[in-house]
Amino acid sequence: MRRLPKSSVGAVKSDAELDLAVRQIVSKAIAAEGVVDLFAAIGVQKPNLAILSDEFLDEMHRLPQRHLAAELCASCSTTR
Repeated sequence: MRRLPKSSVGAVKSDAELDLAVRQIVSKAIAAEGVVDLFAAIGVQKPNLAILSDEFLDEMHRLPQRHLAAELCASCSTTR
């Protein structure tokens, strides 16, 4: 960890004190305010996940081009 330059205002802080200070600042900066529906927040209709049955996912997993199949599946569900 890179130390901050010494200041004339106070004593030099230990690594543990600096770590604690940074954790306190971060904990105050990141505060949960509840659940956010990301789809609604960006104005996109929620995808229909009902098509993702266990059988469908197993079949998709066995495809040699499964990543391409997943992209095609995602683009088909957003155009409906």
